Amino acid sequence: MAAIPLALLATANLILGFFYQGLAVVILGPGPGSDAFIASLTVPLFLASVISSALTVVLVPLFGQAWDKNSGGSPAALLWTILMGGLVVSGGVVLGVAAGAAWWLPWSVPGMESAVVLQAVPSTRIQLLALVPHLVALVETAWLYAQRRFLWPEVAALAGQGVGLALLVPGLLAGDTTLAAWAFVVKSGVHAGLLLPGLWCETHGPCWPAWHHPKLHEGLTRLLPLLAGLAVTRFDQVLDRVLLSFTAPGTLSLFHAALLGHGAANQVAYKALTVPLLSRLATLAGEPAGFQRILRQGLRHTLWLSLAAFLATLAVVWVLGGLWRSWVGVSPASPAMSLLAVLFLSLSGVWFAGMLGQTLTAGFYALGDTRTPMKIGLMGFFGVGWVLKIAGLALGGGLGIALAVSVYYSLNALWLYRELRVRLVPPPGAS
Repeated sequence: MAAIPLALLATANLILGFFYQGLAVVILGPGPGSDAFIASLTVPLFLASVISSALTVVLVPLFGQAWDKNSGGSPAALLWTILMGGLVVSGGVVLGVAAGAAWWLPWSVPGMESAVVLQAVPSTRIQLLALVPHLVALVETAWLYAQRRFLWPEVAALAGQGVGLALLVPGLLAGDTTLAAWAFVVKSGVHAGLLLPGLWCETHGPCWPAWHHPKLHEGLTRLLPLLAGLAVTRFDQVLDRVLLSFTAPGTLSLFHAALLGHGAANQVAYKALTVPLLSRLATLAGEPAGFQRILRQGLRHTLWLSLAAFLATLAVVWVLGGLWRSWVGVSPASPAMSLLAVLFLSLSGVWFAGMLGQTLTAGFYALGDTRTPMKIGLMGFFGVGWVLKIAGLALGGGLGIALAVSVYYSLNALWLYRELRVRLVPPPGAS
């Protein structure tokens, strides 16, 4: 029954997250201004997506195992060591990347006019600062997830989103994208700050870092290759922006808005279905029959829920689209509205194949295998993904890229299914 309120909270968080990124298109309208704001989000969102996925799948089981009396170290010491180490590392990375923003940002959107790119530099630097409290919130959330306390992190995240909107909306309405960018820092700061007091009391305050904690080396061994693999596989987000910068002004914003709905759905499914499933599968890693039964059940639930959610989303988008058209005075038959609708449908492979791929990946992670999903992602991206997207741009512009993304996600999910099936069902005669 806890899955229902968890799904509702996760959905509310993702809806607000959609507004955070989509409001630029709604308020500013598709064009150079919204394109500049979306360009400023590209690298911060890329880095956030990499560390979010990596830390969750590594730290949740790691903290869970640390509670075992035979783990050989204090769970609280492990928590504070990771928090302090993460603060130092993330702070250094953020400062370095932010300092070079004026140099590397033009390379991320080479087809965009230089004046528009320069407009995005200050917003990019501010949004990069949000990565530090974001990492803190991720570690705190993983600690609570390991104890199967899923609701409070969502409540804290929802509060952070609400407070941040108080800066985002006025900033966009005034055309001040710098003020709007601070909303991302405030959002992550409130989220991390609300989770901290509970952990502080639970662990009796910070303790001296235990750099030789037995679980720390194990965690780093899993985390570093996962971060590297995710950085490469998630680089397709950056490649999309690079290619879309060569399309007509406003296409980047509309593509981003269309992709947001699919990405939000995947995150809801990840929090409400994949993370609880990963926790259950991890306890059944030594029981093949039970493991396969729960995994098949998870795939069925994901498939039917994704279909129901997709149909419901189409209805909601139809209603919200009408309100947006009234707000900006756009005709339903306008080129912008038509392109947005076609892009959303063309990206539907991200919705279905993305959710199923997350469920299949959870199966590998529960078996302690973080390398196979990364290998499949890397080979798929370098072997097929970038070729499909470049061909899509040449043949159909933004629409061609959207179709290429759907095909890439579908092929990736099929490959994951094949590899996991071979892993779980040995061929006849195998010992």
